[in-house]
Amino acid sequence: MFTKKWGRAAAVLIACLSSTAWAAAYHLPIEGSRIVGRTQYHVVEHGETLANIAKQYDVGFLSLMAANKGVDPFLPEEGFVLTIPTKFILPDSPYEAL
Repeated sequence: MFTKKWGRAAAVLIACLSSTAWAAAYHLPIEGSRIVGRTQYHVVEHGETLANIAKQYDVGFLSLMAANKGVDPFLPEEGFVLTIPTKFILPDSPYEAL
């Protein structure tokens, strides 16, 4: 009975730790600006897809497609330079760092 309790407790602990969320962090923009982040670029290598690249840069697949109109999402041309959408405009409201 003692072992079953610890087994359940360990399973709950593992479940909690495996669902940890990660998020991108950005510096506050300079006074008067609402732009955070920076535009990045990626040179497509053989066998890559937009889904793989989106996951690598932690951006949405649809956002990556929108930033690179006309690129085949399943077979992008090797050597093509993709724009990675990692630059954002904040809403026009007061903000502060957490």
